[in-house]
Amino acid sequence: MPGEELVGLVVRSMAEQEGWTFEAWSEALPDSALAWLTAARVLREQGSPDAEKALDTVVARLDSRPPEGCSPAVHRAAQAEALALKQRWKEAEARYREAIDRERNDQVRRSWWMNLAAVDQKLLDESGRQRALESAKGNDANDEIARRAIDLLKYTGGRGERSRASR
Repeated sequence: MPGEELVGLVVRSMAEQEGWTFEAWSEALPDSALAWLTAARVLREQGSPDAEKALDTVVARLDSRPPEGCSPAVHRAAQAEALALKQRWKEAEARYREAIDRERNDQVRRSWWMNLAAVDQKLLDESGRQRALESAKGNDANDEIARRAIDLLKYTGGRGERSRASR
């Protein structure tokens, strides 16, 4: 997710401070789906039960507008990821589609197509998964996203063919 690495450095630093509770340091987080999603991921890495509180914060604010300076596409994609982590697959699918529609950076958009393919797999939507993987391929078969998409398409017999699961 664009910006997640930088936000992660700050969140990780706060989460690792001895004596700081989640309730205390989370007050410093901006009202951003990306910040709260990143907090949830850091807390999951640490095995903290507070990870669910961070995810719940994202989900509780699904109708919120992105904060000043935050990309609406990134805001939607972070919400989609939080919904996926909560296993709310249909809602995650819809948010990823909104994020993809709003994003102009092709590489970012293609990485979100990969995420959408994973969500479609959870929804048992093999044709949707294959369409998402085809979109993720892009035009350069040599970049990492394209290679992963091509590998996944080969595994399921994709490239326009119907897999056994969709017959």
